[in-house]
Amino acid sequence: MDYAGGDPYLAALYRRWPGRLAMLPKVRVRLNGTNAGASATRNRALQESLADYVILWDDDIRPTPGCLAAYVRAMQQHPEALGFAGPSYVPRCPSSLWACALHMSDCLFFWDAAADWKVADVLPWAVTANVALVNCAEEFDLRFPKTGGGEDIDYCLRVAGGRLLPVPQVR
Repeated sequence: MDYAGGDPYLAALYRRWPGRLAMLPKVRVRLNGTNAGASATRNRALQESLADYVILWDDDIRPTPGCLAAYVRAMQQHPEALGFAGPSYVPRCPSSLWACALHMSDCLFFWDAAADWKVADVLPWAVTANVALVNCAEEFDLRFPKTGGGEDIDYCLRVAGGRLLPVPQVR
């Protein structure tokens, strides 16, 4: 699912090859007519889903082969778990002052915490760039900014109670 103004590649792909996307019966692509924002768009996806778990990947995530299977294995091995987190990586780009500053400030430490979390057996929360949670009646809080920021922490805490299992193989 994508919101208007999001990933232009996805929108172009959907317009160019709707038949190919229709051949994937378990995948549905939805485009909002206007920019509803991160929380409202995620809520729409949650409302339409009949799955036991939902995997949330942001539109700038490029999942690697095998990541879906790794989530499924984790769900099968831990059916009691309410959520799972995979690491997300912000590229290290020496030519970008912005990327260098982010990495030097260490404010992204939680993005890849699932890859090497040594504090406890569980993560308290994860960014919604790469997380799988049990599908339930909870929704993202629309009081957060449309662009996102804090809604992922709030949602993970409400759904999984601060107990996400790290799945480092999901990249």
